[in-house]
Amino acid sequence: MYDASLIPKEDFKTVLLYLEGMKGMGRATLREEATRIAKETVVTDKKDKKRVLDRIKKTRAEAIVKVFSWSVCAKQGKSQNNVP
Repeated sequence: MYDASLIPKEDFKTVLLYLEGMKGMGRATLREEATRIAKETVVTDKKDKKRVLDRIKKTRAEAIVKVFSWSVCAKQGKSQNNVP
């Protein structure tokens, strides 16, 4: 899911919509994994292929965490704009 060669950018938006409806242990496990990847992946300004792939991986992990945060806020009746 973090690999742009397996899921193109256009399709990743659909994946995020799908993930929004996840529940239970799958959701918890994916959120933990995405949070870990977002924190541990180091991004630099270098333009080599590995660095570009790392940047995409980190960006996607952050997007997954954000989607899960949004859906929690929506259930609690909070605005998505208030999510840190």
